[in-house]
Amino acid sequence: MAGGQEREWSHEEYLSAIEGNDELTEAFARAFRQLTQRQQQLLRMKFFDNLDYDHIAQTCGITKRTAYNIIHDALKQLKQELKGHEQSTGLPIETLLSLSLLLIFQ
Repeated sequence: MAGGQEREWSHEEYLSAIEGNDELTEAFARAFRQLTQRQQQLLRMKFFDNLDYDHIAQTCGITKRTAYNIIHDALKQLKQELKGHEQSTGLPIETLLSLSLLLIFQ
């Protein structure tokens, strides 16, 4: 676009950019399986159950800071695994991660 602005993608365009990318889907699934069960559990609570850190901490019997750290470390690990797929989809890593989480928790 003119002026250096990037065009807005629709939700459907985002999803179709990664749904058809078997290599990306497999890379994310493999990376997700490498997370600890606790990391997977907390990611599900945060992104599927849509719980805030206070509720996650209370449910798991941990501090809010511990819940945040576990989720942060899991997201960092997943981002690392998704690096290199940005170019094949044309999406930034944060968007790839968000969409991959959305797909895995459907």
